[in-house]
Amino acid sequence: MPLVLSLSSSSDQSVSPRSGRSDVSTTCDDVTRQSLKLRNREVPCTTYQVEVMNDGYHHHQQRIIQENGDPKENIMNPTSAVKFLSAIITALTITIQQSEADGEVFGPGVLTRFHAVNVPTIPLGTYLRRLARKFNCSTIFFIIALIYIDRVKLGRRETFRINSYSIHRLLLSALLVSIKFYDDCYYTNANYAKFAGVRLAELNSLEEGFLRLINWKLTVTAEEFEAYRTLLGNISNEVTLLPLKPLAPSTIDDDGKVWYDV
Repeated sequence: MPLVLSLSSSSDQSVSPRSGRSDVSTTCDDVTRQSLKLRNREVPCTTYQVEVMNDGYHHHQQRIIQENGDPKENIMNPTSAVKFLSAIITALTITIQQSEADGEVFGPGVLTRFHAVNVPTIPLGTYLRRLARKFNCSTIFFIIALIYIDRVKLGRRETFRINSYSIHRLLLSALLVSIKFYDDCYYTNANYAKFAGVRLAELNSLEEGFLRLINWKLTVTAEEFEAYRTLLGNISNEVTLLPLKPLAPSTIDDDGKVWYDV
């Protein structure tokens, strides 16, 4: 699949008829889909793993691991990790810019369970770093998540807008699905919901909805993975790290640890 990311810069803020701000737990579902009964249970990973698995899957998975290392051992040093996550943020910002450009051609798109009523109060970069720390997963899964998000952008460009109102939930959903498909060990959805700051029922709904957005196409080829990793590596080499500054008290986690923004 051809890469559509470029190295142009753009703000990750998007224009919307709505104004104001909210936390990540307020979605359009809360306003327009109050009659929708979400399942109060986890969506089992094995359900979609079995549906998409084929004879070549295990060979493909082993190839990814052989070429990139075991996900559990693929740990960067702190400086490299910060640069890598900053590159992910840059790539997501470009994705937002391109999706908004599609909106000028195809229209504003439809509101979905992924679109918040207002722009979440937590910045995208801060939220991504929170997920990286709380999910305790390899950077491999962030690359796969980015590939999944690009599939949404390319496959749903006429109807789905990726912007500041939807990017948090798309990132969360893509990362969750990538971990549950490519890793043998992962937390329960109840834990992931707590880490991400959303309700369990909402996370289950997001997971199911995201699988439909990408048409259950979860397999990533080694060539595709390497292309994205190379691109992110090029972006991270251009990142200049600034001194870390403590965040506001509101960014202290529920476990009492303070987390930092770049």
